[in-house]
Amino acid sequence: MATGHEMAMGLRAAYWAMHRRTDACFTGHKITANQFVLPALLAEEDGITQQQILAAFQPEQTEVLVEFLKRIAKELVQTDTTAPTATGDN
Repeated sequence: MATGHEMAMGLRAAYWAMHRRTDACFTGHKITANQFVLPALLAEEDGITQQQILAAFQPEQTEVLVEFLKRIAKELVQTDTTAPTATGDN
């Protein structure tokens, strides 16, 4: 029978294998598995605060996530045909 340490190491190995596979799936979308978590969290939670968002991530991930959100926002603005134009025409 496996010891507690062996079970923990097996779970850790399985987690990282799943994480690498997920990263590989997201490569075509130019995001990582960690970056995917934030939009998923926002979709699930209603009225989530910045503090709750930051608590869900490690500090070194926060800057990458902010840059990811900026990129998404920029892409949404570029593809939003309902946004007002400089002349006020849509």
